[in-house]
Amino acid sequence: MKIYVGCSLTQAPEEFRESVEALKNELRIKYTVLDFVGLVAGTAREVYEWDVQKCVAGCDVFVAICDYPAIGLGYELATAIEVYGKPVIAVAHRDAHITRLIEGISHPKFTFKRYDILREVVAFVDNLRSSVFVNGQESLCNMSGICSPATTDSDVSNCVYCGRGLVRSRDGQS
Repeated sequence: MKIYVGCSLTQAPEEFRESVEALKNELRIKYTVLDFVGLVAGTAREVYEWDVQKCVAGCDVFVAICDYPAIGLGYELATAIEVYGKPVIAVAHRDAHITRLIEGISHPKFTFKRYDILREVVAFVDNLRSSVFVNGQESLCNMSGICSPATTDSDVSNCVYCGRGLVRSRDGQS
């Protein structure tokens, strides 16, 4: 599973950025972590093309660390959900003041959680993986983790959670 971790870089203190790098290294034990360009490498266009068009578009899960203000992170988060339909876990330290807009997102592929220590994010990702991904592939339904077909005699049924169409096999199983 490929994970892209986004966070504030410009407004965040060095200690925070170092803790995000430590989190990414811990996530690398189980997952493939896509790296953003950062503060010094590349031109502005290269940052956009790599971070958004490669990392956000190419990840299976986007983790947004929202402890510090970041217009770029907000752009990545919205793009991940609204454009690419990616599962997103947004997190913030229990004491961090974040915009109410983030706390108010009700998209079915969006989860917001508070943490006490940043390494708790690994467990959040593990839990998402077990509830949303089946055999390494994203299930059709993020509401239950596994799409559940409605009972019907037809060859096509809709998931009772998300409404997406499911094709039934000959033995009646989807």
